[in-house]
Amino acid sequence: MEMSSEGDVLGSVSITMPKGVSLKYKELIEMYINQVSATLKRLQIENKLINKANEKEMILDNIEAQVWYLKDVETYGKVNKAHADFFGVSKSELEHKTLWEMLATKKEAEICIEDNKRVFEEKSKVLTEGLVINGGG
Repeated sequence: MEMSSEGDVLGSVSITMPKGVSLKYKELIEMYINQVSATLKRLQIENKLINKANEKEMILDNIEAQVWYLKDVETYGKVNKAHADFFGVSKSELEHKTLWEMLATKKEAEICIEDNKRVFEEKSKVLTEGLVINGGG
């Protein structure tokens, strides 16, 4: 029996072959068992990856610094709670939205996008300073 880190049973395979089962039938059963075993192992790995991702997200959501990444020069990927709180929205309301949708003015979006273009093109840290209106105005 396989257990995940939370104690959920991921699966169990137990087959007793009666006497007189043909070799071809045994081979099919063995193939099935191998497929089920491989699937259980994959599910265990996926479960561990999900747990690690959740753990990292929890850490990021419990720091005061704003953290986010962009999918491209104008589109949010993931954000932490502090960054969403700055805009006065939930993380899910901010993630995968464009700067055009989230920033208070067109001018703010244009400035941020220009700075982001430098980051994406130079593939290095770029120091910028600016003012952005938060969700409270």
